[in-house]
Amino acid sequence: MFLIFISLFGCTMGKTDAEPLSQTRPATDSGDSGIIDMGAVQDERVSNIDPLSLPAGPNPCREPMLLRVNHVVDGDTLYGTGDNGEEKVRVIGINAPELGYGGDASDCYADEALAQARILINSRLVWLTFDGQCEDGYGRTLAYVHFDQGEQGFFERVMLQGGFAKAYPFDNTDSFEAVFAEDEGQAESAAVGGWGACGWN
Repeated sequence: MFLIFISLFGCTMGKTDAEPLSQTRPATDSGDSGIIDMGAVQDERVSNIDPLSLPAGPNPCREPMLLRVNHVVDGDTLYGTGDNGEEKVRVIGINAPELGYGGDASDCYADEALAQARILINSRLVWLTFDGQCEDGYGRTLAYVHFDQGEQGFFERVMLQGGFAKAYPFDNTDSFEAVFAEDEGQAESAAVGGWGACGWN
């Protein structure tokens, strides 16, 4: 009887100490730690996208460019490094609430817009595509930003649909004005993001 108890106890302990199958980590190619670097996986996915399949203006001022995002400034501005070195990019077609500087208060929902932008693209590879104008009056690169294919990889649309920014067509960069306006309208109707929290109008 005692021997049977020891045997059963040993089996139970073995199962308790074992890693559940649902938590078993797939091995990487290196085979060292078994931990997958999801950032590297996503970067590889983005770098393999055919940039000509991504939305751009009908007469873009530049060819699509792969960019490493170094720093997200706010919901519509970032710094990144590409073939031309570091560029300050003003995201086309949206306007995010302003962060406060020098003791000034931030606009309502500015912190949330910044946080969302960082989640989506900070330290990641993205594709930039362009419209009819490549620079604004401040020398910033004007570009559409893509962190994946399709609607849910189009940075501007994700920010608009989540209520983190408003649609903002300007100058010769309005190719997606109607699409962005529709995304904004859906967010406003659903009172998501700043539309509900801040009463944007």
